[in-house]
Amino acid sequence: MYLARLSRDKPAALTALLASRHNGSMPKWTQLVIKDLESLRERVAVNMPVPLDNFEPWTQLMSLPEWKHIVAQLFYTHSVIDTDNTQALEIADSALFSCSICVPSVRFCTEKGLLSHMRSKHGHRNPFVKFLDCGSCPVCRTDFETRERCMGHLSDKRRPKCRSALLSGNFPIVPDDIIARLDDEARARSKKARKAGHSHAIAVNPARTANGRILGHVTAAPPRCD
Repeated sequence: MYLARLSRDKPAALTALLASRHNGSMPKWTQLVIKDLESLRERVAVNMPVPLDNFEPWTQLMSLPEWKHIVAQLFYTHSVIDTDNTQALEIADSALFSCSICVPSVRFCTEKGLLSHMRSKHGHRNPFVKFLDCGSCPVCRTDFETRERCMGHLSDKRRPKCRSALLSGNFPIVPDDIIARLDDEARARSKKARKAGHSHAIAVNPARTANGRILGHVTAAPPRCD
């Protein structure tokens, strides 16, 4: 479809691209275009000439409504560029993550951005905080050394086993005074990390499963919470 647009809007540029050579060889883009057209000629547009021998009939074919159907028989052709602007905006808008509290609603390109906004602006907390008094997962017992890393483990939607079990209501909640103390310690670590030029506290020891298997490759260790 891009080739058809180029043929329609900038035919001189397309001709120049197809005729260009560098040290006697066609540029990579030109090679790919010719290869695709040859595939179409062999399998679909069997009556068309060899592209490098006579490109004019190809230019005429690209200007016809049938061109998209011809290409679609061999290649995947959908592109947001080929939709009208309204549809493109609707597609982009539906992909955004919206804050359900802000009026008008604030939107973010990623879920991570939305969650960060919810924490900083609306005081929302990670739902797993109240279950963690150290860096060990209450479900699988893997020791991640810090609560922050353990929350990352529990927040990973690709591996829902531990998060689902923890939210089932079968695990004790850590008292508020302990949570407050741990939060103060976490803020102190984050502050120290930022002064050192990091966006967050850097892991200094690999995670370790309940049976002792090591996960990760970092070294050195902070105090453990056994």
